[in-house]
Amino acid sequence: MLPYLFLALAAPLLFVPLWVWRQKGARLGGFDQRAWPRGRNLLITVADVARAALGGWALAKGAELLPAIPGAPADWMPHVWVAVGAGAALAVQAGSWTDEDHFHAPIAFLAGLCAVLVHPLVLALMLPLAIGSALAVRAWSACIFTAGLGMAGVGLAVEQQDWRRTLLLGVAVNAPVLLTVMAGRHLGAARK
Repeated sequence: MLPYLFLALAAPLLFVPLWVWRQKGARLGGFDQRAWPRGRNLLITVADVARAALGGWALAKGAELLPAIPGAPADWMPHVWVAVGAGAALAVQAGSWTDEDHFHAPIAFLAGLCAVLVHPLVLALMLPLAIGSALAVRAWSACIFTAGLGMAGVGLAVEQQDWRRTLLLGVAVNAPVLLTVMAGRHLGAARK
């Protein structure tokens, strides 16, 4: 029963998007300073990081305690459940604020998830890749894509982190990028 209590806590934290309460007419942070969140949107951004961290922690705890599926490799299954849950949550966050052309990037939510699911050494090594690519290409999708690649690649080399988690999370993190491509939309805020 205990794993289901953790998962019951994780579900609303991960799958209820806060951005539905954003200020009217506001834009999610872009690459020019004029567009960074302010007021209520700044509070929502901070709350997004905190709830993603708490939800990711509850998801990981619940997944570790789930009974093994017959025939499935027991050492892989907790990591599979964490990756599936994180990828689905990121897809929900990306789709929660859309217009006819754009999905908006769940960067704050991704930061909260990574803070609890990924070892700090892996984060320290992958963040320059993610931030650098976002600034070079001026797109959130590049940040998310290279964060996933960096997480998977660096996680294989860092002994303090279970490589199975970072490998699977690295793939799952790209759910918003793939969703936007399949929907024929862009990821991020419209440019003026």
